[in-house]
Amino acid sequence: MDRRERRRRERERKRIEEKIKKETLQPQSQETRATPQSPLPKRYLGLAISRTWAVIVSVSVLISLLLSYFAFRPDLSVEPYKMLDTRNPFSEQFTVQNNSLYTLYDVKASCVFDSMRARGNTFESSSNGIAIVANELSPKESTTIDCPDIIYGIDYADITIAIRFRRWFWPKNKSIFHSFSAKKNSFGNVDWFHRPTPSGYKGPFE
Repeated sequence: MDRRERRRRERERKRIEEKIKKETLQPQSQETRATPQSPLPKRYLGLAISRTWAVIVSVSVLISLLLSYFAFRPDLSVEPYKMLDTRNPFSEQFTVQNNSLYTLYDVKASCVFDSMRARGNTFESSSNGIAIVANELSPKESTTIDCPDIIYGIDYADITIAIRFRRWFWPKNKSIFHSFSAKKNSFGNVDWFHRPTPSGYKGPFE
C-alpha cells in the first residue's frame, strides 16, 4: 500500500468518525433544548386550578351575602282580614303577620287616609294616630289592626297602613308601608285591594 492510499483511508476514517460524532451529539442537543419546555404543562395546570378556586370562592361569597340579606331582611305582611260591617269599609280588620326569621319588637301601626271621597267631600292626608300593635311579634305570629269608623257612604278611599318596629340586631327602628284602595263591588259593598305605595312615601313616624 503506497503513501497516497494510506492518506485516502485516513481521511475516510476521520470523515466516518466525524459523522458518527455528529449523529451522537444531535439527540442530546435536541433533548437539552426540549428540557426547559417540560415545566410548561405544570405551570398551566397550576394556573387553571388557581383560577378555578378563585371562581369557587367568589361564588361562595356571593351566595353567602345573598343568603344573609334574605335572612336578615324584615318581612312583615298586611292583608285585609274581615269586615265587621259591610256598609262601612273602615270596619275592616287587617292582619299583620311577621314572616321574618326573627322576633320583631315594639311593633306600632297607624292607619293613614291618603285620599278619600264621601258624600261629595274629599279628604286627604290624615292619620288616626299611632297604636301599639304588639310588644313582641314572633316569627309566623300575627295580630290584627283596624282603621277607625269615621264615615259611611264613601265613593273611594286610599289608605296606607304604616308599621314601625325594632330588631334586636339593629339599633335603628324600621318603618314599612302597605297601601290599599277601597272599591265598591257589584253588590254595592266595598272591598279592599292592594295598591303600590308611592315612591318616597313618609308616614307618621318620620
